[in-house]
Amino acid sequence: MYGRRRAFQADLLILLVGCLLAGAAQSMTQLILFRVVQGIGSGGLVVLSLAMVSDLVPPGERGRRQGSLNAVFAIGTGLAPLVGGLLTQYSSWRGIFYGTAALSALAFAGGSLALRIPHRRRSGAASTTSAWDCSPLSVPA
Repeated sequence: MYGRRRAFQADLLILLVGCLLAGAAQSMTQLILFRVVQGIGSGGLVVLSLAMVSDLVPPGERGRRQGSLNAVFAIGTGLAPLVGGLLTQYSSWRGIFYGTAALSALAFAGGSLALRIPHRRRSGAASTTSAWDCSPLSVPA
């Protein structure tokens, strides 16, 4: 139905909107709701990044590349509270969200220009799984 590239771009836009809204939040309730939006976008990015590795990398190298991605996620999860605390202490908490929005916009532009995922047709397959099936966007309301 839809390719992984479009789902990747949609998740980046959801993350971007969530970051901008969280930075502009006027109450704790708004901040929590906008962080949920951010989480939906970033959750889709985690799933799709691993799925795109399977499209772009030969089978013999996939384990190493996916391991590298998981290592980056683990290091980021460990360092994020420390870096976030330092940025908040010496800057504004809103700046963290706006900085993440800027990085999301750069990732969207880079992904739009450089990301080329090969399209493969599956012959004889009874059903196919699209990237939307792996995205948090596919969860029924």
